[in-house]
Amino acid sequence: MSVPNCDVTLNPSSTWATHTGTPLSENTVREIGYQRVMNQLEVDLPNDYFLDVSFMWARSSVSSVGPSAIRSDKYQELLQAGTWNPFGTRVSNPSLVSPKDVSDTANCFNIDLGYFSAGNSISVQDQWNQNSVSKKSADSKVLDITLSGDLFDIGNNTVAAAIGAQYRATRYHSFPDSLSSAREDGSQGVSGEVSGRQDVVANFAEAVVPMGDMGEVQLAVRNEDYGDGVSTTDPKVGFEFGLTDTLGFRGSYGTSFQAPTVRQTGRASSSAFIDDPASATGPGGSFVCTNQQVANNISVIVEGAPGLTPQSAENVNLGVVFQTDSFRAAIDYFTFDYTDLIGAEAGAQAIVDGQCHGIEDTGLPILADSRVTRDATGQVRQVRSQFVNIGSVETSGIDVNADYTMELGDGTIMFDAAATYLLGFDVDGDGDGTAEFDGAGSRNQSNGFATMPELRANAGLPGSPETTRRAWASITLVITQTTRVIKPK
Repeated sequence: MSVPNCDVTLNPSSTWATHTGTPLSENTVREIGYQRVMNQLEVDLPNDYFLDVSFMWARSSVSSVGPSAIRSDKYQELLQAGTWNPFGTRVSNPSLVSPKDVSDTANCFNIDLGYFSAGNSISVQDQWNQNSVSKKSADSKVLDITLSGDLFDIGNNTVAAAIGAQYRATRYHSFPDSLSSAREDGSQGVSGEVSGRQDVVANFAEAVVPMGDMGEVQLAVRNEDYGDGVSTTDPKVGFEFGLTDTLGFRGSYGTSFQAPTVRQTGRASSSAFIDDPASATGPGGSFVCTNQQVANNISVIVEGAPGLTPQSAENVNLGVVFQTDSFRAAIDYFTFDYTDLIGAEAGAQAIVDGQCHGIEDTGLPILADSRVTRDATGQVRQVRSQFVNIGSVETSGIDVNADYTMELGDGTIMFDAAATYLLGFDVDGDGDGTAEFDGAGSRNQSNGFATMPELRANAGLPGSPETTRRAWASITLVITQTTRVIKPK
């Protein structure tokens, strides 16, 4: 049978064939909201004591509505009913005659065109081409109560102290598109709901002990209770001494503690494209390390590992400060010793690459990894990762910062610069006391750490408020240069 104007291009979406994925476009609407309320009450008490009570509530939210992929269940239903023609396209040829039968009056009547055609109806397309709707929100509440005042005198100096309590509550909710959660949006990935909460009660005490004209010593201790038997008490001691009128010396020692966050203890799912170094080309269709340059859209699941424990750290800081009327400079050495550090395992790409680590393109069987799920054809479908206690990390570095202030008209101009040089970031992943690698100056793509430049620097020339109003005729001048150095590894 000869069919005039027969266009049988396979285009299920009846849209331009170059469209891939669901990119943010002019048809996507995102609403971002942020609200914050703060209240503070200050009460003067007898004997020069002061009571401060403050409350903060904040909420951030984001919602996204935009074109989605195919609703697979509805698409199959329309195909089986003959209502949707996968070979028809309203874009390239709306008046296309059905290649099945030009006289077919049962399946080819296009209600939009008013006659029989293989061109698909927009109203039918709308039944499976639906919008994706997702929402995320985070709520925080913080209540602080502090009592402060002078305790007693030491010579001509007074020891000041403060005691207080704090309550913090955090709530997080992430609701992905319902079709994606049900794996009915036509994509390989799946997004699940993430919800969590964290309540913390803290108590603290601080004191400043003056040491005559030489300087002062700061003492502090803080207890935090996360519930479920998770609590910590962390002290801190610091000092500042002036060696001369322009030169000073400072330092501090303390411990810190952090329980797993809501995101680290919850479960999150997403999709990602990964390159697969393996394929099912071995004997009997077995999985071997033969790279066929295939990229797959996979589901990535990240959740907190069973028995995830809080992380703690000891930190030491020593520094020298030089200051005149217009110039100030400081150099500090710091070191942090983290224990039971919480971090993500290697990313999805690194986990998949690990199945052929050291045997790339050899045709040898892949290294088994229970975190990777493959289908019968060898394609990766899912990768699971966890937040785990990595072990211990020792890091040290040097902070340098300086600023210079000069008069300009009736105002001032200040030039400031700061830099941090990381001396090391030694990771002991298994806790045996031996560092496996140094993450400083590395992108850390094969582990759970972030990109960590050895050198970070920035410089700025911000105008002060007085300068902005007077000298620059309300023109704000801000010049900033930021530099990061990462060595190839």
